[in-house]
Amino acid sequence: MPKIKLNGTEIFYGDEGPHDAPVIVLSPLLYMSNSVYKPIVRAFSDEYRVICYDHRGQGESTHVKRSDLQTTTKDAIGLIEYLNIEPCHFFGNCLGAYVGLNLSVQRSDLLKSCIMIGATSEAYSAKEIKDLDTNLDLMKKAGAKSSVQSFANMCFGPTFRANTDPLIVEKREKILKDFSELSADELENARQLYHHPSFSKEELQKIEVPVLVIAGDEDQPNNIAAYKRLAQMIPHVNYKTVHHAGYCVAIEQPQEVVNLIRDHIEKAERGYVAMQNSAKKKSKGKSSHLRS
Repeated sequence: MPKIKLNGTEIFYGDEGPHDAPVIVLSPLLYMSNSVYKPIVRAFSDEYRVICYDHRGQGESTHVKRSDLQTTTKDAIGLIEYLNIEPCHFFGNCLGAYVGLNLSVQRSDLLKSCIMIGATSEAYSAKEIKDLDTNLDLMKKAGAKSSVQSFANMCFGPTFRANTDPLIVEKREKILKDFSELSADELENARQLYHHPSFSKEELQKIEVPVLVIAGDEDQPNNIAAYKRLAQMIPHVNYKTVHHAGYCVAIEQPQEVVNLIRDHIEKAERGYVAMQNSAKKKSKGKSSHLRS
């Protein structure tokens, strides 16, 4: 898989599927590489071109001491423009969802649609940020291994945590093992999530592309309420709940997520084609009027 240099950092990405097909970009979760999206890549790469990358500081992209959400978003913009795949469908869970939200607000021209799991439009309060900064600093000193259980409780719903299917156990333990081995610099990546700015209703109402917001019914109630508030402020939005999933829905219930993505993208593709055809007819009509 190739790497490209964006904003001074090498970004690792995979490129699967036919290059003349519509494009889906998959943006991964905090602390995780693009490999967690393998089931989604497999589900779509026969009929779509699927780009799946690692955020700076994660996976096989260059490790950095600190990043911020705007720079992480610029990486996604740079990747899309470098590969010349705009407009594309963009999917993200956790950190990837915040990148998708930023793209939808700042660069809707790069997108056909956006699917988000785990993003909110509201900034954290000063007290919440102070508490989270303190907790992150303590975790960096103690090492990631000391926080594996709290990480599991935050990311996964009780159904996924209790599942004894050998394949699920293997997947879950691999994610938790990878987390336990994170360095202090890699742990630092979390700061960009809760230091994100808020988006106003006016900004969100400028989003021009169709958006799908997905939530797990086992996520924290305050998170679910925030996702619903976000969805209520976006013009062309659909909100879906996935049962037996917490925050990391794309990992906990990948087939359900695949089904939702497929339905959303198929509708968005039809809408995009109709819009393009309408624009061509209008352009042709204007040309005929000028000639006459």
